[in-house]
Amino acid sequence: MHFKSSRRRARGIALIEVLGALAIAAVMLAGIAMMMDSSLDDVRAEQAAQYQAQVTAAATRALKRDYDTWLQRANKQTPIVMKLADLQATNDLPAALRPTNAYGQNTCVLVKRSALGTGLDALVVTTGGETIGDKELGLVAASAGPGGGSISRAFPNEVRGAFDAWRMPLGTFLGGSSPTCGPNGATPPNVGHLANEIFFNGPGQQINSDYLYRVGVGGHPEANAMQVPIWLTHTFTDGNPDAANCGTAGNFTNGKLGADAFGNLLSCKSGVWRGAGGHWKDPVEETNDLPTDASNEKGDVRLTLDTFRAYAWTGAAWQALAVDQNDNLIVPGVVSANQYEITGRVVVNTPCAPDKNRPTAGLISMGQDGQVLSCQDGKWLPQSGIKIGGTDTACAILMETPGASDFSCGFTYRGGYPNPPLITYERDGTYTYTIDRPVKLDNNGLIAVSAYMHMSYATCDLKGREGQMRLVVEVIDRQGDKVIAHNEAQSPKLREDAATINVTLNVAAEPRSGYTVRLSSKWATYDSYAKTPWTSSYCGGGQTFLQTPLATGWTINSFY
Repeated sequence: MHFKSSRRRARGIALIEVLGALAIAAVMLAGIAMMMDSSLDDVRAEQAAQYQAQVTAAATRALKRDYDTWLQRANKQTPIVMKLADLQATNDLPAALRPTNAYGQNTCVLVKRSALGTGLDALVVTTGGETIGDKELGLVAASAGPGGGSISRAFPNEVRGAFDAWRMPLGTFLGGSSPTCGPNGATPPNVGHLANEIFFNGPGQQINSDYLYRVGVGGHPEANAMQVPIWLTHTFTDGNPDAANCGTAGNFTNGKLGADAFGNLLSCKSGVWRGAGGHWKDPVEETNDLPTDASNEKGDVRLTLDTFRAYAWTGAAWQALAVDQNDNLIVPGVVSANQYEITGRVVVNTPCAPDKNRPTAGLISMGQDGQVLSCQDGKWLPQSGIKIGGTDTACAILMETPGASDFSCGFTYRGGYPNPPLITYERDGTYTYTIDRPVKLDNNGLIAVSAYMHMSYATCDLKGREGQMRLVVEVIDRQGDKVIAHNEAQSPKLREDAATINVTLNVAAEPRSGYTVRLSSKWATYDSYAKTPWTSSYCGGGQTFLQTPLATGWTINSFY
């Protein structure tokens, strides 16, 4: 009896275990069923979103293409209906596409004119079918592409975009009408249904896109337009090379935009951040504050706030565009004025000098009497009147008596006679000593020559000497080797005597290639015993005086 009772208790325990296992299995099956249902709901929501996005894209194409037609058909009060069949007829949608989405809802496009009448407002809506709960409705709207939205149970009178991106009063858009997408008798758009917005302000001008395109979209400038400021949070430094953001990697060295710490816009140029305001840079307080660092670019211009003068960067230094820091006005072109007021005064013939940075520049000032003066050859001189261009004064001893001191010249000839081409001899017994002196004119002017020749032909011990001299002066134009002026003088026959003859010559001339003043000193002796060269002397009072046989001197001036 005891044994049988134990067996009955054992059978009771086994039954409890089986019942527990069955309960756990039932719970697990319920959870699996719920997971499967949730997964199926997600798949259905995704399918509905794809369907809605496909219809929206097709409607967008149709409205862009046939904008004028729809603008004429639509009005501002109530929308007209674009059916799926219309989109299939124009091949914007495939003919095989079913008329309902995954929730059995019919889809169509409601089109009306905008409030101003200048564009089109369109909603891709669904009607009829199964109502979508708010939880699934948000997921479908967010996945339905650009402009995705819905009519939720929480806001039954508004069409709202996903994540509240846009809002539209449903009654205002419908304008009191009750359009439907499905068969007759279906309800108009209401709670639990989808709505994608499409707004246009002209042919092909959809202005409500949530996306900024990196490349140009033909006929759609709005695709590259921002409606809010672009916030450049990372800052860069003007004039700094930046290998990471403005470097040469990938050849992206130009065209990038950035900002500095002060909010100034910068652009990337050849690997260096530069101010985007062109070559006009920020002003500085004074001249000493002009920067000389890498931020400068050739052609940059800055103002100094103390004088409001502009300076340009030459690539090596700042150069004033007008009056510089030394109050000098530097203009590379022509200065034209009704009157030119000179406030400084200088004294005629006092020294002057051009700016050391512009040694070839001319200077103009005013004399004490108000006459305009210019800096000429280091002196302040008037513009009118006679100016001495150059002076050449010298003499040459053509034949010497050793020890004679009556002439003191810079040159004494001690060679032979004749000595061509310097000294020539002619058959008539005439010797010619030729001296050439160069003259250069810097302006139209006058060449003035004053020359003399001295001859002494006498000795204390020999009597009966006879001789004669002649001086010829010529001005020769070197450009054509042509004599432009000539004058001469000849002495009477000298009998144991000495004499001096003078020649003057003046000629006006242009600068050209320069001129030569030629002095031809000629002499001849007629007695039978005297020959060239000779020595001369004079006796008187019991003394003998040595004399120079031949000498020629000259003074050549140029005047302007």
